Amino acid sequence: MSTTGTVTGQPVLLRYALANGAGNIFNGHDSALSIRVTGGNAATTYNLGTRLDAADTITGTAGSDILNITGSGIGSANVTAVETINFTTSTAAQTFETGAIALPNTGTITAAASTVAVTIDASLLNLTTAGTLIDGPGNDTISVPTDDAERALLTLTLSSGGSDTVIFVDGGNVIGDVGVTINNFTTGVTAAADILDLRTGAATAFNSGPVNFTTLATAGGSGANRIIEINQALATTTSFATTDGGLAEAAIAAAITTLSANLTGANEGARTSFVILYGAGAQADKAGIYSVLFAASNLSAGDVATGDIIIELMGIVNSVTADSFVASNFV
Repeated sequence: MSTTGTVTGQPVLLRYALANGAGNIFNGHDSALSIRVTGGNAATTYNLGTRLDAADTITGTAGSDILNITGSGIGSANVTAVETINFTTSTAAQTFETGAIALPNTGTITAAASTVAVTIDASLLNLTTAGTLIDGPGNDTISVPTDDAERALLTLTLSSGGSDTVIFVDGGNVIGDVGVTINNFTTGVTAAADILDLRTGAATAFNSGPVNFTTLATAGGSGANRIIEINQALATTTSFATTDGGLAEAAIAAAITTLSANLTGANEGARTSFVILYGAGAQADKAGIYSVLFAASNLSAGDVATGDIIIELMGIVNSVTADSFVASNFV
């Protein structure tokens, strides 16, 4: 294009290069054909409606670009340099799969303006340095990145309302402190209470999450339970770091002193529990969500020590009351 302004895509024209300058708006055409659009040198708005697919290529500008989606769509690594993605719909049962969209530093994906429950699958999201994902006002379902390094860069803000379900998948690759930061998570038994769906397995083959929940008020065995809340009076940590033998690992091992045989099978999933550990000191009013792999095969015969477990930080829940998680906060 030779001048800036509003461009409406045509079904037979599949590639667009917008003019340099402010004020560009690109409206996608209403067909199933994939397009390529390259912005100019200033902020641009791309309106893809319900037509975003994995073959669409959107190359953003140096300005603060916006991508608007109004129904189910699938992104991919072909979408780059777009700072804000609005998933805004009034149609029920819509899903936005981010794919490997390369979200720029401090980029945002938000469903805050939707009027119905939505599903956001960000399991493959590619974050440059840091990014924010914001829910909608309905009872939404949100999958956070499966890749360890990407989880560490994401802030999930549940500020728009509803009872949201947040899906975590632990692929078993423990590499350190890689937790999503979660704001405004509602615990307890209320209509607005949020839910954690904690799963083991590969991202491409989600398996059912554990359904058993127990609270440890005194040190003891975990039995067959796969989700374990450690009461604040029993153990806390001033650091959520996953250092081998560090404060968090020692607190978990001190609380879960023994195991029953049904957590020590040859299958890794059977040897994995998810643990909620509350913070203290500088980490007060926070809770760490850990995947805990019980590494040894004969743990049922003895006490659990730090050398017997490998922990991975899945997420940190901010502004949470100690001992407030209940069974209905989990799938």
